[in-house]
Amino acid sequence: MSNQEGFITRLGKMRDETIADMTHELLTNPRFASALGAAVQRAAKTKRRFDRNVALVSSMAGIPSKRDYDRLAERAQGLEKNVSRLEDRIDSLALRLEKLGADLG
Repeated sequence: MSNQEGFITRLGKMRDETIADMTHELLTNPRFASALGAAVQRAAKTKRRFDRNVALVSSMAGIPSKRDYDRLAERAQGLEKNVSRLEDRIDSLALRLEKLGADLG
């Protein structure tokens, strides 16, 4: 390894150690932790407000919401199950009719 590569490697290690030390200092500082927590709470509140406003505008414009799509998908799955059960019953009845026809004929 050349002197230049060794210097770059040492410089990278120093950078990593400095970042780790700064991160530790920040995260163990109660004032920083409190400010970070408050910022996260404000961001979550803003996101909820934004989502509510988007839903309201979408509703006013007649655009279905994700909840509408989810309900529709759930309903479609229920209908698929019902159709499948009806197909099974029709198949069963068809077999019984064939058997009756064979017994009569």
